[in-house]
Amino acid sequence: MSFFDQIIGKIFPRQENPSPTSIKEILKRTDKEQKKYLDWLSERHHEPLVKAISQAYFYKKTQISSSIKIHLFNSQGAEGFAIDYMPAIGQENFQHLFDYLKNRILEINYFLQASERRILDKGSYVETTQKYYLKPKWKHALKDQNILNQLYGNILIELIHIDRQPGYIKFLVTHYQDRLFTPALDYDELINCLFIT
Repeated sequence: MSFFDQIIGKIFPRQENPSPTSIKEILKRTDKEQKKYLDWLSERHHEPLVKAISQAYFYKKTQISSSIKIHLFNSQGAEGFAIDYMPAIGQENFQHLFDYLKNRILEINYFLQASERRILDKGSYVETTQKYYLKPKWKHALKDQNILNQLYGNILIELIHIDRQPGYIKFLVTHYQDRLFTPALDYDELINCLFIT
């Protein structure tokens, strides 16, 4: 190592584990992406996929295996599921499914609180997370002046890509257990709303 390299090394030491590079931006669909999604709906391409996922979800609840891999989450204050990507679904269909889930929730008195894309370079791979965070429309969901109707709770929908390849979609509902809010509505009823085509 030259004398110059030694001096530079002392002034600017190399980091052994540099922190990952992260980009965070608002998630907004282009006009072209929106048109593709609307065509997907109008041509009813969503129906067989939603039906297959619905069937896989209910199979999973009864511990019957399915060609579509679904994972269920159930803890105090949170319930949900994740759908693993498989090539038979197709990348574009998987992307549209993510938007479809969000739009189904918007139809039942929810609003989009946050919509973002985060790209994280983890060194050996790049993870991209698209996220929708939805909340009940409080002004329309007011039961009376003292208690807010939380409907089903707050809803997080994420689509994870690893090195630009889809990984999974996560759908998670969290609810308040607080006297300022009504008890959350039945989660199974929400699932039925999601999977009706």
